[in-house]
Amino acid sequence: MNAVRSPYTQSTWFNAATRTEVGRDDVFSQLDEAKHTKRRQQMASGHFGKENLFLEPDIDEHVQQLLNLIRSRYLFTTLRYTPMDLGSKIRYFTLGVISKIGFGKAFGDLKADADVDNYISSGRDGLAIVTLIADLGLTLFFHCPPIARILGPSEKDATGFGRMMAVARGLIDSRLEKLMNVCSDMLASFIRHGLTRDDLFTESMLQILAGSDTTATTIRATMFYLMTHHRVYRNLQAEIDATVASS
Repeated sequence: MNAVRSPYTQSTWFNAATRTEVGRDDVFSQLDEAKHTKRRQQMASGHFGKENLFLEPDIDEHVQQLLNLIRSRYLFTTLRYTPMDLGSKIRYFTLGVISKIGFGKAFGDLKADADVDNYISSGRDGLAIVTLIADLGLTLFFHCPPIARILGPSEKDATGFGRMMAVARGLIDSRLEKLMNVCSDMLASFIRHGLTRDDLFTESMLQILAGSDTTATTIRATMFYLMTHHRVYRNLQAEIDATVASS
């Protein structure tokens, strides 16, 4: 199914239901194989970080922010014990990373220790609604422009997915006014490889939703298995302690 030139293609029932903007397809919802292949080629360099000179430093910066958050607010002492939901902090971390390497500016959830403008909660609720609509076969009805304008998110919204759309639109418009040779993030790569303003907006919404959630799930699962497997946990702790001591 995942082989090169596989006869399996995108599904109307599933992929088309995931459009983040009515009437416009991103690389995930595009059903035309030729257009899908072209878009993947245009976005490949940006996704793989080939043109991002600050990819690792940007990730390291957010790792440090996560550590600072834990040490400043959740470190156990004899006078204070504040439980921490690691799952939510990991989502703050991944959303910060994807927004930084994608737009050149982080949304700031880690620094605020909060779901800024309810991006995460609205994305979670939105995915549940999209799944329900797809399961009931109501995609075409809800993708009708008049219905979508009434029930869907709007860039005029003060919080949630609509607010995220407005922020993304502003960052894209600001970037299009700058010289691309001074930028090296994912958005700059997409522009250099021919994506239009509307394409950039549609694909950026997908990167934020899919990129942060899938990565957060992977990190959560990894941490869960590490913390619940005593031998592996101790081996990792010993390796970290040895590295810290030697440096």
